[in-house]
Amino acid sequence: MLEKKGCHVLFIPLAEEVYPKKTKEIFDFGILNKVLEGKFRPGHFNGVAQVVKRFFENIKPDFAFFGSKDYQQILIIKELVDQLQLSIKIVSCPIYREPKGLAMSSRNMLLSKEEKQLANIIPILMQEAIKIAKKTSIEKAKQFIENTILNKPTMKLEYFEFCNAQNLESISKIEKHNEIIVLIAVFIGKIRLIDNVIIN
Repeated sequence: MLEKKGCHVLFIPLAEEVYPKKTKEIFDFGILNKVLEGKFRPGHFNGVAQVVKRFFENIKPDFAFFGSKDYQQILIIKELVDQLQLSIKIVSCPIYREPKGLAMSSRNMLLSKEEKQLANIIPILMQEAIKIAKKTSIEKAKQFIENTILNKPTMKLEYFEFCNAQNLESISKIEKHNEIIVLIAVFIGKIRLIDNVIIN
């Protein structure tokens, strides 16, 4: 498959090559590691940072490309690069979406047919909430999401937030001069899905 895509070099290290010593590093990412995914998945980003740091040390890339569905992860990796003073350009790649708008993820394949239909409403609800926030308030947009998902027995909302796109600080009002990102994490049955939309 990779040959057909014109791959020139493939790096497939053994676990022992990636982790020669059983030492665990602790990184300080400030608020980025305490909100949203960091809040609900404690320790996750520290693990991500350790893996990415080792790959950067071994590969020494000029550019590294990450999908923006994991937006918080991109900010974490950019902070990691700054802290380690690496000359690597981190490039955010657009979210790929299925025909009905659902953000592509390997987890989507774990959804049943009925769960998939339910998952398809996630991007629709997000767009509707953004409209409400612009016309009325962020508080009313959050209430809309919470009430809608509460009425779906197999859906469970973990978080839905409007944040500053640069640092993920939660905001309570849309300011035209700020870049804002809207992020959601929701369970469909046992499958956890995340998505985000950047608005101006």
